[in-house]
Amino acid sequence: LINEKYRELYEIVEANRGLAHLSDGHLAMAEWEIAAGMLGDIKGFSGGQTAGFTARTYQKNVLSIQLGDMWERAYYGYGSFTDGKYKSPLREAQVMNLVKKIKPDKFGMYPYIDEILGVDWVMDFSEYEIDRNIIDELNDEIRAGKLLDPRDPRATEQTRREFKARANFFSQRRSEVLALDIPYLPDFDAQLEDDMINLYAKIRSITPPQGYPNAPTYYIPEYLEELYREGKFDIKLDPRIPAMYRESFPEELRAKILAYAKKHNIKE
Repeated sequence: LINEKYRELYEIVEANRGLAHLSDGHLAMAEWEIAAGMLGDIKGFSGGQTAGFTARTYQKNVLSIQLGDMWERAYYGYGSFTDGKYKSPLREAQVMNLVKKIKPDKFGMYPYIDEILGVDWVMDFSEYEIDRNIIDELNDEIRAGKLLDPRDPRATEQTRREFKARANFFSQRRSEVLALDIPYLPDFDAQLEDDMINLYAKIRSITPPQGYPNAPTYYIPEYLEELYREGKFDIKLDPRIPAMYRESFPEELRAKILAYAKKHNIKE
């Protein structure tokens, strides 16, 4: 308990985390763990899998590292396509070498770890489904040699467009399947299904399409160029733009930050 003022909130979260919501699925369990992390328990960010929200999963693991949960392999440069990441042995080796040298600050944290190691672009299909069926199907075709990960150095415009076309096909098929009037099994739990859909919808509503600063969503370059030509590309949504420079950031707070930086000669 860090702040006595929020004891009631702490107790609610503590009573609902862990295996308390095992019957409600991994997504519900992960969200309670994230709540615990936000209240000061670092382990909350490193626990639980947020289903098909791959960017959200990556982001919470980065937060865990920034707050002091560093380990040799860290979470950077490590993972697989089913995690939404591109597995690069070179990147992984570079990261493992760096994390051995990086020292925590006086609070035992690594607040600038993302600036030191950079970010990885995450593939996320949570816009279309709650699980990972689409990314699993794409992974199967990549492993079979039918597709090439668009983030692969060997990728070309043609292979990237082929990947996007296949991803669109799987996404559309998933949408059509969900729209079918398929009879439920006898043991179907309507209330559980309703709770899961509501939770998914709530998370999806606050998930930025561009991802997070530490976990930007990957889009093939050709798709972004098409959006730009059609006048639909909003450069302000670039997740790499610092929060204080976004239009939605409070002007008064931005002015205070800039004044403090000027007074103490802090450069960007």
